[in-house]
Amino acid sequence: TFAQGAPPLNFAPVVQYTAQLGTGGEMTVFNGAMYLAFMANDSSHTLYVKKSTNGTWSVPANHYSNIVMMASTGPAVAAFNGKLYVSYTGTDGYVYLISSTDGVNFTSPIHVYYYNGGSLAQANAQPSMAVADNVLWIGWERNAQNTSTYAELAGTPDGVQTHVGNGKILAS
Repeated sequence: TFAQGAPPLNFAPVVQYTAQLGTGGEMTVFNGAMYLAFMANDSSHTLYVKKSTNGTWSVPANHYSNIVMMASTGPAVAAFNGKLYVSYTGTDGYVYLISSTDGVNFTSPIHVYYYNGGSLAQANAQPSMAVADNVLWIGWERNAQNTSTYAELAGTPDGVQTHVGNGKILAS
């Protein structure tokens, strides 16, 4: 028997790609291409995004020097409703979200709010994103003052909304 009833996977020959990246490399498929987002491999902690349609990655990657992440984190990336989304923890500890309709030109960063529409979402680590049941979800970890660590989550069924609440991502 197989673990959890699944047969072993058979992979096609591997296309090997080696490059020196920063941290937090995340991948998604958007408009028929793979996108790889990662943090710079230097002290700038800025965002880079590469694209591939055939296993060969764009060189150089698109560099977004205005997107600066908290050290030792990295971006999260997901495709949803015709947009490529990137979420990250800024140097100020707040969670941000940007989006693009073409995979190159991104919106200005917006804050993610807690689901109750109150405070800005704060994180101590790299966020993660997923799409489930036609909702874009952003998850993050936050260390509280009493040494507890919380896993927090916000989602939206229609992209980014403005101060709606009820478990939705809230834009500033």
